[in-house]
Formats: sequence, C-alpha cells, structure tokens
Amino acid sequence: MNRGYDVRTKLLFLLLANYYALVTPGIGVIWVLILLFSLDFIWRHEYVRLASYLIFFGLATACLSLNIDEASHPYLGFFLLGGLTIMPCFMVGLSILRTPVHEFIQTLRKWRVPESILLVLAVAMRFLPTVTGSYLNIRAALKLRGEFVSWYQYLLHPLAYFEKILVPLLLNATRLGQDLTIAALTKAVGSHHKTSYRNYVFTGKDYLGWFGLGGLVLFTLGGFL
Repeated sequence: MNRGYDVRTKLLFLLLANYYALVTPGIGVIWVLILLFSLDFIWRHEYVRLASYLIFFGLATACLSLNIDEASHPYLGFFLLGGLTIMPCFMVGLSILRTPVHEFIQTLRKWRVPESILLVLAVAMRFLPTVTGSYLNIRAALKLRGEFVSWYQYLLHPLAYFEKILVPLLLNATRLGQDLTIAALTKAVGSHHKTSYRNYVFTGKDYLGWFGLGGLVLFTLGGFL
C-alpha cells in the first residue's frame, strides 16, 4: 500500500487551501501549495492525475502571465484566476474523499473526535459514493420502460423527469442510510472501546508537509510571496 500524507495533514492542507482561496494570494503561494501537495500523488504513484492538475495550473499561469486577466477578458480571466485559487481545494478535497473510511475514522480518533461524529462521518463517506450509482440505475430503469430515452425529452418535461428521478432516489437513500448505520454500529464505529489492527501514525512525509506549510504561512505573513 503506497501511503502519502496522513489524513490530518490533508485536513491542514484543505484548511490552508480554503483560506488562500478566500484571500486570493499571489501565484507563488498557490504554486508552492500545489507543489507541496503534489508529493502526495507522487508517493501514491498517481502520476496521470498529477500531470492533469499540473498541466491545467501551468496553462492557467501562462495565460495570466500574458495579461489575460479580468480586465482584458472578463470571463476567461475570471475562469483562469478562479481555477487557480479554487483548484487546490478541489485537488486536496478529492484526495481526502478517496481515503479509505477506516483510515479516516481511525486517524480522527487520535484527535479525540466524539464517536457520535465519527459515526455520522462513517455513514456519510459510504453513502455519498452510492448516490451516483443509484441515479444511474434509476435512469437505466426509465429507459427500459421507454421513458426519457433521448436527451431532448429531459428539456421538454423537466418536472416529470425530476419527479421520476427524485422520488425513487429518496426512497433508496432512506433505506441505504439505515443499512449503512446498522453496518457501522455492527462494526463498533460508535463504541468507545474500538480497536484497530492497523495503526496510523505520522511519518517523515507528514513532518515534511507540516514544515513546508509552516514555512509557507511564515513567508506569506512576512510578505515574501
């Protein structure tokens, strides 16, 4: 198993990425944040995903360096600048969502997070990925019945389509939520005496990430970036 950053380190990355997205720092700060988190993709051997992110960031930075900004090209400049500031949040958030549930829960236990909150998180992290699958199954069932076969039928009857999708989706979500809650309780997620055969601890990778983020914050406060 190729482990990258610990979940707690990723949460710190997510916190700083959201902060910098709000204050809109310079391009240098965003690139340092991106390169620091790129190490996680390298350690996990996710080179294709990392390359797609870096290509987007590189093209956006190149366009902004050519004075393609919100003043000269309002829509394109807004897209490029918004993409540069928001994409680090997207990048870190997707990495957290791909974290195995047991790793996420076990590392949060080290922060003494209440078990009631951990139970909700365990159910939510298993529930959200199934919504897309349920939606696709409902669409396939509608097509088998000869309803909403073509895309233009969605536009002609949007309310009917919304009703035929939403009602079974809510019913399925209710049953699925109950099943996942029972499964989580069966696995003693809400128990205060829960043990784990795998121990998640900080490694040198995490200390490197925390040291890099700390240096980035100090340089930002000092006005160097």
